[in-house]
Amino acid sequence: MIETKKTSIILPVYNVKRYLNDCMNSILANDLRECEILLIDDGSTDGSGELCDIYASQYAFVSAYHLKNGGVSRARNYGISASKGRYICFIDPDDYVSKDYIITLVETIKKTQADIVFTGYKKIYNGRDEEVSENREDFLKLSVLERPQDLFLEKEGKKDKLMGVVWRTIVRKDILQQHNIRFDEDVNLSEDWLFLLEYLAYTQKVKVVDSFGYYYRVRENAATSMGYKRNLVRVRIKCLNKLKAILDQTEKYSKEEKDRILQVYRYIYAREILANEFGLNTWNTAREELKNHQFFELILTDDVLTLCKEEKRFKDYILLKLMKEKKYSLIKMIYIVKGKLE
Repeated sequence: MIETKKTSIILPVYNVKRYLNDCMNSILANDLRECEILLIDDGSTDGSGELCDIYASQYAFVSAYHLKNGGVSRARNYGISASKGRYICFIDPDDYVSKDYIITLVETIKKTQADIVFTGYKKIYNGRDEEVSENREDFLKLSVLERPQDLFLEKEGKKDKLMGVVWRTIVRKDILQQHNIRFDEDVNLSEDWLFLLEYLAYTQKVKVVDSFGYYYRVRENAATSMGYKRNLVRVRIKCLNKLKAILDQTEKYSKEEKDRILQVYRYIYAREILANEFGLNTWNTAREELKNHQFFELILTDDVLTLCKEEKRFKDYILLKLMKEKKYSLIKMIYIVKGKLE
């Protein structure tokens, strides 16, 4: 039984009428005593907003709010401000949860006096649940790490870290309020990751639940799906500046470690932008996107090329060096030949 102060469950809702009933029914199957559900309609046009109102009219602990479309970060921030709970739990409205998901999170954060609790999750493809998409042993290490950010920060330029997502966590509102932690509304990629990194900088105790009661639905047209990402250069510059600010605020890492982390993320972002601008038949937009001089000042710096050589990533070195020298026609030719050979 959930006995103490309210837990606020925040759902940012945008054009998910097809999935919202499944999500809400799964939440309502939980023990929700002393809980509130906040449905933040982000300017939906498919009837999702009206469905939110129906739930609010049927259940006293459900509230519906309607905003002009401003993105998931703005919707979540509105939910945080409107929430009355001691704890905050985020759920995406196209996903669903097990019937003991909420009580497991709440009882764990209460009994362990943790600052944040993580639970496992399963991916859902076409209605079928699949294997958990991350290393279970690494996931369970979160509770014993002195610096839990280590499992969300790349230091080698690989892609084997844990997913930095908020939808399988429960956090304390007082920490959010005390340190004014909110989602960055100017970033539409990696916003969860940035939020968690900042939050973890102020945590003393992290707890992991060896349970996989969150079901993450993979949608073909999801915002994170593959495809050309507009304004990626601007977004990654923003992410890099935010990461630097977060690292500057913490004493958990030495200067050398901070420099290495920033170097690795410059490399990761440079590769991502390279593929985005040249690898997706987007040549007509590439020149315009790369006119942003900060890309070369802040992301594609000399130490990125140094990392490529040190790690013997010669293919990346060649392409990124050509990019740094602005030899875009040659890069385009390489991608055309590569495409014909594949």
